[in-house]
Amino acid sequence: MFQLILGIGLAAFVMGGLLDRVPDPQDVLPPPIEGIFLGLVFALAAAPTRWAIVPRALLPLPAFLLFLVILTGRNPPLPFGVAFICAWLYALALTGYSTYVAHRGLRSRLGR
Repeated sequence: MFQLILGIGLAAFVMGGLLDRVPDPQDVLPPPIEGIFLGLVFALAAAPTRWAIVPRALLPLPAFLLFLVILTGRNPPLPFGVAFICAWLYALALTGYSTYVAHRGLRSRLGR
């Protein structure tokens, strides 16, 4: 349940950033769908199960791309180099946090 709450919070955070940027007519998906997708992948990656390694391995790329779009699409936009580094930091932090939450859940389930 904790993972689902974190996923919903992340989806809201991402949707806020996506709605704050300059609209792009060439968007493939609407911003709410992109935010929900990233929140769902994060919630699956943070699940205390053995198969959670698969979404955890897939999490950095969509997180990086979404945060890069958010940071470069702001008004005024961040310089590309700074946005690139910040997007990677966000993606790595989300992946690391999902790993921490998953292992914390495994430890509590195993009684350690």
